[in-house]
Amino acid sequence: MTERIGEAFALGEKQTVVGPRLQLGVPAPDFELDRLVPETGALETVRLSDSKGQVRLLNIVNSLDTPV
Repeated sequence: MTERIGEAFALGEKQTVVGPRLQLGVPAPDFELDRLVPETGALETVRLSDSKGQVRLLNIVNSLDTPV
């Protein structure tokens, strides 16, 4: 797996990113995310492929319990 050192920052410190750079026009690989179900407060795992053929808007929160 490709490691790209210093391509991301957190609290002013360089971070390592794992994986290749995203390229325009190249489909995203399938991946998993945890989703909070508001009605129950439970987490569920969803995959990109679960919404194939639909427009997606991903709102990613790094962490709510750290001073980011």
